[in-house]
Amino acid sequence: METTISAEIVVGRPDGIHARPAGELIKRLQGFTSAVEFQAGDRKVNGKSVIQLMTLAVKQGETLRVTITGEDADAALAAIKAFLAGDEESPAVP
Repeated sequence: METTISAEIVVGRPDGIHARPAGELIKRLQGFTSAVEFQAGDRKVNGKSVIQLMTLAVKQGETLRVTITGEDADAALAAIKAFLAGDEESPAVP
């Protein structure tokens, strides 16, 4: 059964989301089957695209809205929250 969940997450990573963190996050999401969308302000991007994620230029302390649709949405959200919080031990791909 597909589930759609949304959450607003404050980015705790000191370096925000630039090329390297965006790439790391995308790697962690590759094993999830759910569709992921990130939104900052009025811009929405595909959450599995490094380039699109980088265009949001999110800095530490800013809020990202994430919407996830799929069977493993809860697990994907947990991985995203941990990563954006700056937790280097965040859950990896299932």
